[in-house]
Amino acid sequence: MIPCEVCGKNPAVYVCQLCGRRVCPSCVDESSMVCVLCQGEKKREESFAPILVGVGMVLVGVLLLLAGSLMGAFEQGAGVGVVIVGPIPIVIGYGSLLLVALLVILAIIVMVASWAFLRLSVGGT
Repeated sequence: MIPCEVCGKNPAVYVCQLCGRRVCPSCVDESSMVCVLCQGEKKREESFAPILVGVGMVLVGVLLLLAGSLMGAFEQGAGVGVVIVGPIPIVIGYGSLLLVALLVILAIIVMVASWAFLRLSVGGT
């Protein structure tokens, strides 16, 4: 029998689906057929994804505020603000209907893009 390539104690029965190591039943997650070493790496990658989404959303929010203030500078008596609470954008505006509509569309695009990025980064469907 070939010994487990992770612990070296028990006979290898399974093969890891990610790295190809031969592993024993105690060193593999039988539901995903991934060894404990690959599972640790996968968890680290998954825990970093929400941070990237958060940083991206803050950056896009700053860009939206910049775009709104630049567009409002050309028109007297107009103002718009976008607040994203969880997945829901709240748009507050007065003055130009075009400016308000543009920022509503941009807020929806940011919401959908961040949702899609989060789903792809954590391996969802």
